Amino acid sequence: MKNILFLSLGLLLFTCCNQENLNHENSLSTENSQNESVTVNKDSIILELTTQVLTSIKNSDFDVFSKFIHPTLGVRFSAYAFIDTLKDVKLTSLEIIDLVKKQNAINWGSYDGSGEIITLNINEYFKKFVYNADFLNAENKSINKIIQNGNTINNIDSVYKNCDFTENHFPGIDKKFEGIDWCSLRLVYKKYNDNYYLVGVIHDQWTI
Repeated sequence: MKNILFLSLGLLLFTCCNQENLNHENSLSTENSQNESVTVNKDSIILELTTQVLTSIKNSDFDVFSKFIHPTLGVRFSAYAFIDTLKDVKLTSLEIIDLVKKQNAINWGSYDGSGEIITLNINEYFKKFVYNADFLNAENKSINKIIQNGNTINNIDSVYKNCDFTENHFPGIDKKFEGIDWCSLRLVYKKYNDNYYLVGVIHDQWTI
């Protein structure tokens, strides 16, 4: 009788332990699935946002473009991979619209190599240092990953902490240049009130 009693207790404990382990495994599986879903969903949102931003830029629709800009931080424009937090131009939505209306030439930084000041109006700057290639239909695209680095220091991670970015990249435009005419456009986003807004527009290319 005692043997039967011990055997019954043993089976009961074994069943309970197995059920507890199974519940724990199911809980972990559900948690992992939820985390993966959140990550995939965030990436999809940001990639779709990049498509919308690039479409507005390609169409020179600054009214639409201005709506993507961070409401409190504005957006910083960097002509090259190195982000100069002291000299790079930072604009609010209203300031961009004002520049479009007035077409005033402003100082956007310095040209690589010569060191001369980049003095352009906003349309000229966008054509040369934002949408100098059809980035909407770029050959390579990534999220939170640098596709290509040049000689210029890339400090995106240290400047834009807790942000996400996309890169649209062409490994080369004209075959005769054998890749030295590569170019990239990185768009940096920061979350604000449950939405992602543009805080950085970084152009990159081969530099001396």
